[in-house]
Amino acid sequence: VDGPVVVGQAAQLLSDAVGFPTTWPASWVFAAQTGLSPGRYDLSVGRYLFYRQNNLGGRIDVGDDEGALLGEGWGRPQQEDGPSGVRFRVARQAARVLAPLDVPEDLEVEVRASSEGGGVVLVDLLVNDRPGGRFAAGADFAGHRVRVPAAFWRRELNDVTLRPESPLRVSALQFHRTSPVR
Repeated sequence: VDGPVVVGQAAQLLSDAVGFPTTWPASWVFAAQTGLSPGRYDLSVGRYLFYRQNNLGGRIDVGDDEGALLGEGWGRPQQEDGPSGVRFRVARQAARVLAPLDVPEDLEVEVRASSEGGGVVLVDLLVNDRPGGRFAAGADFAGHRVRVPAAFWRRELNDVTLRPESPLRVSALQFHRTSPVR
């Protein structure tokens, strides 16, 4: 076994478990607030849907390999066969996404999704544990929009939870501003 590889893997495991020392205690506060590993702090914090640097353009790609803003409930990344080649993850139960905002505002959440089995699946969307709305996803990937008022959102990280009745394939969440930008 290559010594540097073993040391690197051990350091990565330690960082995932307790966070990177230069981020202490902030990474521990993050872990307590989100229920995620302190090691996810560096990947998640400092990104925003719309705000200046690290601006995500309102989009969180669920099907990417990094999954930095994904909470629990997601399967591994997959890719649809055929010309579309859509990358996605499957949510078989409640699945959580962290949506970072600089300020609460009226938003429309567009979930690009399809049912796994080819039928129709009803999906509840919750924002910070409050019911934001419901949509029905069919067999083909399509955008499903739910309008969520500013009162549901908070500054910094927000929990957006998708609660499907049966397995749901999700490629992305796109957040659209519905009120004028300040």
